[in-house]
Amino acid sequence: MKQISILLSCFNGSELVESYIDSLLHDSMVNTCTLIAVDFPFSHRDPIHVRKQLERFPDLVYLPQETNCSLYDAWNLAIKAAQTPFVGNLNLDDRVSADYYALAAEFLESHKAAVFSSTAIMTSKIGDAEANPHPQSHFPPERLNGVEIFEYFGEDLVFQDRNGATKKRNPPHCAPVWRKSLHASLGWFDSKKYDFCADYAFWLRVGAAGHKFILLNRPKTIFYAAVGTASDRLMHSESESILQQWEKTFPPISYKETHLGRRHDVLHHCMNFNAILDRREYWIHLRDLVSIVVTAHNQPDELSECLESIRTQSYSALECIVVIDGDSTGRLKGVVENFSRTDSRFRAVHLERNVERNYARNVGLTLAAGEWICFADGDDLLTGDSLERRVNASRTHPDSIAFGGLTIFSNEGILSQNPGPNEFDSQSLRLGWPHHCTLLIPRKFLTELAYPASKRDFMAKASEIAGEDVWFMSRLLKSSNGGKFVNCGSQVYKYRRYLSSSYAERHISISRVIGIVIREFGAPRQDDVSYQKSICQRALGWLLWRAWNTSDIGSPSERSPEMHAAISTLKAIDKSLVESAFRGFLQDIRILDSEWIEKINAILPRCLELLTERHVAPEICNKLERLLIDRICALQATGELGSIPEGKMKNQNPADGKMTHAIIPHSSYERLLRFKNRHKGKECVLMCNGPSLKEVDFKRVDTGRLVIFGLNKIFLGFDLLGIKPNYIVAVNKKVIEQSAGDYRKCLIPKFISNRVDFDIIPADPMTFHLNTVDLPKPCARFSRDIVQYVNEGWTVTHAALQIIYYMGFSKVYIVGMDHRFSQHVLGQENKESVIAGDDKDHFHPGYFGHGQKWDFPDLKNSEISYQAARKEFALDGREILDCTIGGACEIFDKGNVELIYR
Repeated sequence: MKQISILLSCFNGSELVESYIDSLLHDSMVNTCTLIAVDFPFSHRDPIHVRKQLERFPDLVYLPQETNCSLYDAWNLAIKAAQTPFVGNLNLDDRVSADYYALAAEFLESHKAAVFSSTAIMTSKIGDAEANPHPQSHFPPERLNGVEIFEYFGEDLVFQDRNGATKKRNPPHCAPVWRKSLHASLGWFDSKKYDFCADYAFWLRVGAAGHKFILLNRPKTIFYAAVGTASDRLMHSESESILQQWEKTFPPISYKETHLGRRHDVLHHCMNFNAILDRREYWIHLRDLVSIVVTAHNQPDELSECLESIRTQSYSALECIVVIDGDSTGRLKGVVENFSRTDSRFRAVHLERNVERNYARNVGLTLAAGEWICFADGDDLLTGDSLERRVNASRTHPDSIAFGGLTIFSNEGILSQNPGPNEFDSQSLRLGWPHHCTLLIPRKFLTELAYPASKRDFMAKASEIAGEDVWFMSRLLKSSNGGKFVNCGSQVYKYRRYLSSSYAERHISISRVIGIVIREFGAPRQDDVSYQKSICQRALGWLLWRAWNTSDIGSPSERSPEMHAAISTLKAIDKSLVESAFRGFLQDIRILDSEWIEKINAILPRCLELLTERHVAPEICNKLERLLIDRICALQATGELGSIPEGKMKNQNPADGKMTHAIIPHSSYERLLRFKNRHKGKECVLMCNGPSLKEVDFKRVDTGRLVIFGLNKIFLGFDLLGIKPNYIVAVNKKVIEQSAGDYRKCLIPKFISNRVDFDIIPADPMTFHLNTVDLPKPCARFSRDIVQYVNEGWTVTHAALQIIYYMGFSKVYIVGMDHRFSQHVLGQENKESVIAGDDKDHFHPGYFGHGQKWDFPDLKNSEISYQAARKEFALDGREILDCTIGGACEIFDKGNVELIYR
């Protein structure tokens, strides 16, 4: 009875088939094997010759195909036709020794193994070994030394090289022989999912099932490798998506281009990762695995960015445990699943309710399997080589804890970069500490240590449990028996700063941190100048934040003995401490409070009031007052604080002294900056005010995909149309004056022209003033920078398009721009008139109601403005589509209103 079926995919074989059959016509092979040839006659130059050559083998199963299929689909066809206990592939351009299959059958039985192969000789000459060949064994020589049959298992198929790069090992790559019965439980070769790595993916399944592999430690095969072979190109066009998914992770650590070229290397890297990371059991054994515990609460978009920064790490031996600590959005689980679906390194743990961040971290810690553990918040990012840098530092200092530099950023860009000192020990930690998420902690230090968490903290505000990271790091150093925090020398973590409970109540957080530091390291002594100044600077930070938050609500930590000890250090106050504390304070409030400039001057009396309440000596109060005044004046001198109060300064006509418009203060410019590219790449709907707006089915508008802009008196349509916009734009003086009360009550972000006195509609968190009057000369018809000016262009629609452009939208759908006015009188453009009866030219009859004043429209100038807007959008690769139902404007490309529906 034959033992082995040789599987052959015979494609384009006219030149190779004769020598291939010659290599098989040995008594040992003929007596042991059946040849199952899946033939593709249409591919051969001479199909008759190929058929005759195949029939030279005595025991042939011939399976001709009329259409093409992948190499591994051909293998599957042949395996299903096999009647032998073992099957094995041998490509047309590979060769084996005469006794190879007899040895395979013998050793598979004697070693009770599942897969057999031998060391191979790689060649660029089909069927011939080159001079001085080097056998390819896949294993280091020390593991194979003196062994004829080397046994190995699934964990040997994925390993880390000495630099920490995750690598594939595929010993059965050339002429493997395996038990046919494996397919009954493990399935077939899947080229659709794994492309040219389908064989390796199958061996991974075999290994994960606990089966044994054996390698004959003698070169018994010759493997042809050259550019253009099957493994040098994708088998399926659909696999391009796999390539795109993993291309960001190339090149791996310590990459060196192979003789087959970079394109080949990229393909293999991506397809190997696709197979290795398909299942957790393939890689979980890696010796230097890093476990990243990510805690997430709401903010799905930020979490997606965070996980992508982890997925594309240069150091790939990682697992990521995402602990979802409450999710009112309902989207976080889906975000994690988007990653875990194709990358088994990611998994989610969903807590039933929002508990508390330390408890969530500890949940992840108990599940971590890595040799090292680090933490991340779900709204932050890791730098591309974050893990690689920290792992290398940990290997160099095995008894210490590696950390790296911290970058603080917001939606406006990078705020600061702190590289940190070379190291921290248990004493220097009292003066400052690294961010705890920059640490890479060896598991051995965490056997009995976790973040401080208790059930009473579950409903506490973030500010009320602050300082847990300081406590944790202090205890961590104590548990390391003399170890240190050692700087890896690179920025490793990007911390996102924005308005949150921690920063909105920053004074409570600071007081808790001060309390923990003093409890851990003791109160500062008179002779310990460095420690005293460190606590003094933190006390100054508390003072500034406490003064900023005008609420009288305190916290127990602010009344603690430790806080009293901190306040007493203010006697060591000096100019450098004030400048440092004030700099950090300003960095945060710029993000937290849009009115920060106007409030700075009010902070000083509140500071002095707080110090008086704490019975601080008058001479200290006087000294601090002088230093703070000097600091504020210095900032005003540089223009950083501005000098014009909101809503008070007016522009006067030099001839008659009458006010013509309000001057935009510096603070309003600063507030507009936050909108730069806020919606980059997204799409929006611009709702104009024509009668056709009533024909749009706003219940069907895809508000999940589209941002909505409304104009002028759009508030009249909130109930009528059944939709509220995300933003409102108003630049017409009459409209603003007529609607001031409605605008003040409307809790929607509004962009209002400075054509009216700011006392009419003051700036507030929902109101942003635009300069549409003080235009440069000459000025562009379309402004790319709304901070400088917005050109009204004879229509509020044009003003809105400039704001939309500034926000970064890639596509605009306009509705309700009818561009026709029955009440318009030719030759009276821009002149004032009084409406008689209902307004027939807008979506609401009271838009310009009976007896109200309005200005006749200027359609010609409006069209010139639209042409300028269309040009600017097109130059930047963006698009404006006019989806107005029955609109008369012919400037923009037309689109169907269905484009904005779900």
